[in-house]
Amino acid sequence: YPVQKVFKSNDEDGWISTPEFLHINAEGKDFSVRVDPTMVPAGQVWYAEVLAFDTELPVDQEDIHTIPLFRVPVTVIQPIVLKEGTLKQNLSFSTKQPLHRLFLSVPAGCNWMDIELRSASESAEMRELYGLQCIQLLPEKSVAYTSLKTWSRVVESVHL
Repeated sequence: YPVQKVFKSNDEDGWISTPEFLHINAEGKDFSVRVDPTMVPAGQVWYAEVLAFDTELPVDQEDIHTIPLFRVPVTVIQPIVLKEGTLKQNLSFSTKQPLHRLFLSVPAGCNWMDIELRSASESAEMRELYGLQCIQLLPEKSVAYTSLKTWSRVVESVHL
């Protein structure tokens, strides 16, 4: 039996472009997903999904129209580009935001990084233990060999 479906994508984010409709028969079909990474600010990660819905379902099955038939996940990481010099970053931690991620694009030839953590509080009781994970992405190398995980109190410096 021949199978033919027309799918509608819901690209509402503006930084992802897809065909408005996609006609798929039993043999399947390729389609393009275009991503504009220039809309993502430096140091941020954006995630979205291209969702496809069946346009041929009866209107009386409205709840089915909210369930996508397939989804294509899209992630864009825009690193902070470092020039020669120092990056100073003030981070605030709380129970609502216990995690901060920084994505850096370092200068060519750079082979180490100094990280210094300081507490805004002078109180010794406020000097909590922080976890630090650094990963260097290298071609043909597993992150198991290019990563460091360490724990530190906020007064110490960690040299990588």
